[in-house]
This record gives sequence, C-alpha cells and structure tokens, in this order.
Amino acid sequence: MEVPKLKKLTKESNNKYCNLYTVDYDFNGKNVHYYFVSRNNLKANELQITKTNGVRILPYFEENDECFIVLIKEFRYPLNKFIYALPAGMVEKDEDVRQTAERELREEIGAVVEEIELVSNTNFVSAGLTDEALCHFVAKVRMSDMQNLDANEVIEPLIINLKNAISFVNTHEFCALSCEMIKCFYYKYNYEKVLKHLKETNFEIK
Repeated sequence: MEVPKLKKLTKESNNKYCNLYTVDYDFNGKNVHYYFVSRNNLKANELQITKTNGVRILPYFEENDECFIVLIKEFRYPLNKFIYALPAGMVEKDEDVRQTAERELREEIGAVVEEIELVSNTNFVSAGLTDEALCHFVAKVRMSDMQNLDANEVIEPLIINLKNAISFVNTHEFCALSCEMIKCFYYKYNYEKVLKHLKETNFEIK
C-alpha cells in the first residue's frame, strides 16, 4: 500500500491552547492539502504524535450496596449549550496523567480519589479533525470538597445511580466518548457483582 509522504506542515494561527495547521502530502505523485487543529506545539515538517494531551475519568462511589457515578453538566462553547460528560482535562506541565486525573476530579466535581485505575492508554479523539489524544481512568472517589473551576468553566456535578445510567445516557445529549465509557463501566461492574455473588454462594460454573 502506498503511504502518503509529508512535504510541508504550516501553523496557521497563534492561540494559547489550540491552533490550526495545514499539511501538504505527496500521494501517488499528487499533492494532498489538508487541515486540522492541534493542542501540540508542532514543529515544521514533523508530524508524529505520541503525546497524551489529556485525560477522561469515570468517578464512582458505593453506598448502601449501591453504586453511583458522577457526571458533569458542562456548557460547551462550540455548541452554545450544555451537554453531559465525564470529568476531563488537559495534562499540565510537569504532570503525569494520573496526577492530571486526580487534579481534574478535585477541580470539576470536588472529589478526592481513593482508588484509581488506568483503563486505556492513548486514544485519538477525532483523527479526521485533530491529533488530540486522551487516556482514560476509572476512579473510586469520596465526595468532599468544593469545586475549583477556571474562570471560563461552567460545570455542575451530577450524581446518578449506576442502575439508571444507561437510560440516562440514552435520553440526554452526551460527549460520545463519555457515553461509551459509562456503558462499558455499567456492564463490567454488574458482571463482576454477579460473579462475586456466585462465588459467595459456592455456585459452580461449568
């Protein structure tokens, strides 16, 4: 298979957090011109993205033998409206991804992490539009502190019972990746709960 060869990468804007780039490729002797947005400070004619820009976290806690997850209702400026999602944020200088996850949970929902698990490494968000890449965590949390939001963030935490999560996701507007994470956690949590019950009752699985 013929692989396009990068000829030129040009930065077209100069913003603080996100910029527009154009690229030109040689593909079978023809020029292919493309554009995308990036949070990375890309160098001319270098385009090999391995950096994780941010994290997304599914926070949960257990109470009275029930599981609850914590969502956020956030105003998203490109959409000019609120949508639901899981807490997320960008990796800051001198942070590793776990530190970022713990910080974002404190800031966005006022939660302290008790246990945390990396459930997926770097995944690209929308490869036709941006090189942004996230990794994903599941965290058992304790709700205790106040939010500490940036000046432009409009975020409201929302606690829902896990047993109602699928119907909630299916009837509200969500960030797509958050939606899939919630569904995966729902099925995994309930599967593990059933297995635990079977083991406690000495049920034999053949």
